[in-house]
Amino acid sequence: MAERQWQMLRREIRRANQRSFFALVGSALVVGALIILGLDGYGPAMIGRAPAVTWVLAAVGGLLLVAAWPRSSDD
Repeated sequence: MAERQWQMLRREIRRANQRSFFALVGSALVVGALIILGLDGYGPAMIGRAPAVTWVLAAVGGLLLVAAWPRSSDD
């Protein structure tokens, strides 16, 4: 293979690994937010009807999931 093809392959693998990492961490944060929402019996700081930490975890998790979403330029 030509050097350029190897570089393209490395770049593609790097993007796929990064996307997988973001998806995994984002999903874990969203699940953590849902667990905290379900087990908020200790009276944490609330925003609306949900604990504040739930909003933070869900927002960060959602952003990571959006960052991990495949783009049309990834083809």
